Amino acid sequence: MLSISRLLYRSFCTSLSSTATTTTPPTMNAIVDSIFKERNLTKLVQKFKKSSEIDRFRSKHRIYEIATRRLASAKKFYYIEEILEEQKKYHDITKEGFAIRLIKLYGNA
Repeated sequence: MLSISRLLYRSFCTSLSSTATTTTPPTMNAIVDSIFKERNLTKLVQKFKKSSEIDRFRSKHRIYEIATRRLASAKKFYYIEEILEEQKKYHDITKEGFAIRLIKLYGNA
């Protein structure tokens, strides 16, 4: 009797999980990797701006440094300005540390 109930349970559990389609958002590592591996600087800026909508992304200091350094080495200063100006629309700009970091990135570029 126990084995029959176990078989029924498994059959119903697997059918429910196979019919339900859930899309999981990409992980932070996947987002960061896609930005770091992007060779087209225009697409890099677009991905960076899109990823900036995520709070956890905005807390990653190193991503900002590397992206601005790459753009500065390519002499694409208008892209750096575009990225940093985009950050002003987020609530984080009211935090002192975030504002200081943006000013520092402007200076380093």
